[in-house]
Amino acid sequence: MPLALAAQRILGEEWDVAADVWSVPGWVGLHRDGNDCDAWNRMHPTDDQRTPIVTEALADAEGRSSRSPTTRRRCPD
Repeated sequence: MPLALAAQRILGEEWDVAADVWSVPGWVGLHRDGNDCDAWNRMHPTDDQRTPIVTEALADAEGRSSRSPTTRRRCPD
C-alpha cells in the first residue's frame, strides 16, 4: 500500500494526473459476488437485476465507463 500511495502522489505532483487508490479485502469474495449476481440475473431475467459490489463501489468514480446498470441492488452475502 505504501508504494501505491507514493505512486499516487508522484502522479499528482509530477504529472498532474489524479488517481484514486482502492484497497480490496478479498479478490475471491469480489469474484464470487460477481458470479452470484450474474447467476441471479440469468435465472431471474424479469426481476430487478443485481449489481456486484465492485460495480457499486466504482459507480460514481471519475473516469469510469458511461455504461452503468439501471437498477442497483446489492447481491446477498
